[in-house]
Amino acid sequence: MNLAQYMASDAVALAGHVRSGDLSAVEIAEAAIEAIELLNPAINAVTLIDAERALAAAANCDTKAALAGVPFLVKDTGVHVREWPTTHASLYFRDAAPKPDSEIVRRWRTAGLTLLGKTNTPEFANDFVTEPVVHG
Repeated sequence: MNLAQYMASDAVALAGHVRSGDLSAVEIAEAAIEAIELLNPAINAVTLIDAERALAAAANCDTKAALAGVPFLVKDTGVHVREWPTTHASLYFRDAAPKPDSEIVRRWRTAGLTLLGKTNTPEFANDFVTEPVVHG
């Protein structure tokens, strides 16, 4: 899947490609990672990218799941992913250890989403402007 095809597709279309076998979840994850690498330097939206783990998860994707192989980024506040720290964009939690998956993360995984990383957020998500000290 090339970058233009990826960027023109919504989650329903991406999952449909995986379920039909037209594309693999790995191909879609690679396109999502390429998009992040291309766009993120200018916008600083993604604060954690875990490409290796995402590609491994995509390779083991349940191709019958509702959102099979759809790449997904988690906001870095209030939701815990077992592999990654949740910093709430706060200096206080900058070195936080990962916690077990939140219930919503378990459901996202069951639905077939491929978790790629975490996105920037205002500190403790208590503002409308995302310019935290921790991630800029």
